[in-house]
Amino acid sequence: MTAVGPSGLRPDSGFEEPKSEGGRLTWAQRWHRVRLIPLILLIVAAIVATLAGYQTRQAIAQEQFEPPEVAPASEEPRLPTAQCQPGLVDTVAESPWTGDERDASEVVWNEQIRSNPDAQLYVPGQDGWVFWGDTQANNFSQSLGRSFLSEEESEEWGDYFRTIDEGLSAQGIDFVIQIVPADWSVYPEHLPEWAQELRGPTAFDYLLDAHPDLPIVDARQDLRDAAANGAVYAPGNSHWSPYGAAIGWERLASCLGAVDDKYQALAPLQFSSVGDMPVISEFAAYGFPTTDTGWGTPVLDQAPPKMQATINDGSVLDADAAKGLDMLQLPATTVTDGAQSDLRAFIVRDSQGNSAGPTWQTGFAETKQLTSNLGSATEQMPDVLAEAADYKPDVVIFEMTERYLNWIPVPPAE
Repeated sequence: MTAVGPSGLRPDSGFEEPKSEGGRLTWAQRWHRVRLIPLILLIVAAIVATLAGYQTRQAIAQEQFEPPEVAPASEEPRLPTAQCQPGLVDTVAESPWTGDERDASEVVWNEQIRSNPDAQLYVPGQDGWVFWGDTQANNFSQSLGRSFLSEEESEEWGDYFRTIDEGLSAQGIDFVIQIVPADWSVYPEHLPEWAQELRGPTAFDYLLDAHPDLPIVDARQDLRDAAANGAVYAPGNSHWSPYGAAIGWERLASCLGAVDDKYQALAPLQFSSVGDMPVISEFAAYGFPTTDTGWGTPVLDQAPPKMQATINDGSVLDADAAKGLDMLQLPATTVTDGAQSDLRAFIVRDSQGNSAGPTWQTGFAETKQLTSNLGSATEQMPDVLAEAADYKPDVVIFEMTERYLNWIPVPPAE
């Protein structure tokens, strides 16, 4: 499941343990530990229940082997296609994971994945690349299209986003969904050689086909094209680089400009070259060193504007808009002096927003950034409509990592 904070930390209970004598535990120390047991059991039960429920849904979907149906050709796209969803040039149309081909594909999968105890954690690719295994939201199964949305799951995503879209529209607020492509969506050539013939349409593909009425921005082809000029991802890290985020912003800004003239001031970041920033491999614990190829980092033509950020502990930071806010600093608000526009954006996001933040903060005079908690077993997803009604933004941007389509959104309780 997704992490909701640094491990080892817990809220201050106000209880101070008395000193022990002779190294023995006092009654108060024993009680302090024992009284945590119900809470620990409750958390474990919640995680087990969430995993069990999802695994049951996946078992049903895999028995059916049927992806969501394509929407009728007569259904109008929600956003201007050319500016918002240009699509992939090199698409994978046929799936080796449905129909008669599935059994043969599963044989190869079992040989390469099920026979390897490490493959559930990570899968080495070509040219030094490493990809998360299926312990991370069925990541590797998703990369090949082996794990996809069932008809029911696709409808649940559609209903969730449609509810937000219609509710915001009633408030006069625009809504866009910025799905950050996975590293394997942008660099499929770096997947293992044995996996190349097993690639099929992904959950992202199926969602776009089944629900053209959803306001989804698709930057996959932009990132593939931009990879020729700099690293939009690193071989050992699943987060897009600052350069990748800048390319994603170019697509998002173009899309919003096509939605309404008030967004015309939003523009690509101006940079003359792409440098490298060191990045730590997410797989260091499994013996992979820090990646040699760093994150692509735009070298801006001029200094970024100044901003003031108020983070979740109440601290006020004076910085430039090129400083990204870590997910653990959220909720946070920013005010940028000299932004591209005088508009306000409410952004529901995950850790990909660490790199994307500078683009939002440069484009909008004010932002509020809030964690989505998508996939968390312990934290509830925010009430986007209520938060937007309180903040009154011009636009709500729902940014999410592509592999998180594996999880079905759980709206906040009434």
